[in-house]
Amino acid sequence: MPPGGSLWIDGTAIKYLNQRVLHNQGSAVWTNTGGIYGCYGAVVNRGGPYLLDHEAQKIR
Repeated sequence: MPPGGSLWIDGTAIKYLNQRVLHNQGSAVWTNTGGIYGCYGAVVNRGGPYLLDHEAQKIR
């Protein structure tokens, strides 16, 4: 996500990040109850603001 961009993660389904790198330089919002699972070397780089809603599960 480039600077000034936005990423919105929402929904009750589990999201998978497999063998990828997510670079976030913009803003990201994660809401609802769906978890995010990183597998096989997945990496999340946060350079911008990141808001986690109270119902969201942790990144695993």
